[in-house]
Amino acid sequence: MVADREQQDDKDDDGDSYLQHIETPLHACSLETLPRPIRTPSGDLLWPMMLGCYELTTAAATTTTTTDSPSGIRKGHLDLYAVKVPDDDSIPIHLDHPLTIIQGKPVGTTTTEVVESSGILDGKWWWWENSSSTTLSSNDDDETKATTTTTIPSMFFATAHATGEIQVHSVEPRWAVQNDESTVSPPDQGDWNDVPWKVTKLGQSNVDHEGLCLSLAWEGGEQESHSTTTWRNTCLTRNVISSYSDGHVTIHKVHLKPSSSSSSSPTNPLDSSRWTSAEFIETHSWMAHRMFKSPAEVWTACFAPIHQRHTDDDNSNDHTNVVFTGGDEGLCKVWDLRLGGTQGPIHTIDTFGAGVTILSPHPRKEYWIACGSYDETIQIWDIRMLTQSGDTKQGRHPQQRTLFHSESQGGGIWRMKWHPYDDYRLLLGVMHGGCRVVDLLPTHETKDEGFEEHDENEEGPFLLELKERQSFTRHESMAYGADWLAYTTPHRHVETAASCSFYDKSLYTWNVNRQTP
Repeated sequence: MVADREQQDDKDDDGDSYLQHIETPLHACSLETLPRPIRTPSGDLLWPMMLGCYELTTAAATTTTTTDSPSGIRKGHLDLYAVKVPDDDSIPIHLDHPLTIIQGKPVGTTTTEVVESSGILDGKWWWWENSSSTTLSSNDDDETKATTTTTIPSMFFATAHATGEIQVHSVEPRWAVQNDESTVSPPDQGDWNDVPWKVTKLGQSNVDHEGLCLSLAWEGGEQESHSTTTWRNTCLTRNVISSYSDGHVTIHKVHLKPSSSSSSSPTNPLDSSRWTSAEFIETHSWMAHRMFKSPAEVWTACFAPIHQRHTDDDNSNDHTNVVFTGGDEGLCKVWDLRLGGTQGPIHTIDTFGAGVTILSPHPRKEYWIACGSYDETIQIWDIRMLTQSGDTKQGRHPQQRTLFHSESQGGGIWRMKWHPYDDYRLLLGVMHGGCRVVDLLPTHETKDEGFEEHDENEEGPFLLELKERQSFTRHESMAYGADWLAYTTPHRHVETAASCSFYDKSLYTWNVNRQTP
């Protein structure tokens, strides 16, 4: 499964250093971690890291269609890795053995011996933390008892597939799974021989489009916000948006359902172990992007970064009803579903020189959203300041005011990940340009309540400037996936990135420079 493993922590001739390199089983397309590691009962800190892969078969090379053919032209893997936080800063982070999840044979394949999924093009976590207390004593006569608190995370992972469906999986710690023959007890020394999580497919959506499912995003982002999840009629419900190569965008309500033996009124409805199936209800679907009157790929979609509390009235939630989409024709569109949003966008951002490839809402700064493009630049917007284009005949858009618009980053921007705790740091996957870590430095006082006044004759007005902290160009092909492995306490600091590239089947971990160059 893993053909190559290397470790290297010295500078190479080209200036790139890395902690570890692994050759992936198939072509790596997406990589997703959590914003902080999970503590096991043995005291280890581990990041679960999902790698989505796919591979084109010989049949794919001769087809002109965008979807998988009946022969199953794209096969996929979903690999789960465990990444351990070192006990000491001097010890490099390492990758444990991957767990490959077999999801089913390719569409139309009649050979039962080959059991594989369709290609996986994107994936997103949905998770939160639960705490449980255990009282311990050395013997029955000991009146002094110690109480320890263990954090048992609830984790789900959604995947976007080349055959057009989205799937949801539960990811449970094996030490918390009961009545499971494959349960792994945490060793005393924290030396894991296998990935310490059990992955179970809960369900998948219907395939209603001819295109590939290119991207997906949970409402409210990856970490659980109780404002975006409802507990009704014994179901846990959250919205997910997905985008397709045939120009469509779809929103589903995902209902997580408990087993029949589970209580209908649980004391903790967010305990992931109770959920055994997922039902997908399509609520919206529309043609969002065209180019020359033909459907354009919708590379990315997300909900608006509005942190509003949930109420019983679904229509009161702005983050549910306002969505962003980015298409291959070079437009970012904003849709308000309450205003018949599927009939037309309320805003169209046309300041890109090529297709819009990635949208990344800020996890902490409300109203901020980062956009990336094939034009090799990134833009950062405050969504409260969006307006229609200005004088487009002169090639200027004076009414569309960005917080920031970068110069070329050396490649198309395919992934953008905000730092887990530094509000002004971004990790970029820039395709043939490798990866970048950049810092955004305020040039004026940037306040959440609005912009400062600027001279109307200024070409900006840009309120941020970019400073490159580090580049990583070890990848020999398109860097499609990147995410943070960053963790800090008063006594420990780990700031590392993981990235993957497609054609050379490579996964790297590498340290991020702590000092600004």
